[in-house]
Amino acid sequence: MNALNVSMLDAKGNMRDVSDIMSQINKGLQNPNLTEQDKMYLANALGLDAGTFNLLRQSPEKVQALVDKMRNLS
Repeated sequence: MNALNVSMLDAKGNMRDVSDIMSQINKGLQNPNLTEQDKMYLANALGLDAGTFNLLRQSPEKVQALVDKMRNLS
């Protein structure tokens, strides 16, 4: 997760909200220094399926719209 600058825990050591983690993964995948192979490796390491990986590679605005929908469901 360090390669994407993603933290699973907040400052108090509690698990962060999944929607926040998804947004952070999305931002990490926008890193121009990562090759496509790097991104695929990281997605594999995170256990992301192809659909989730492709979703998280979308623009931050599209991912944020999905995150907002997820928050409204809970």
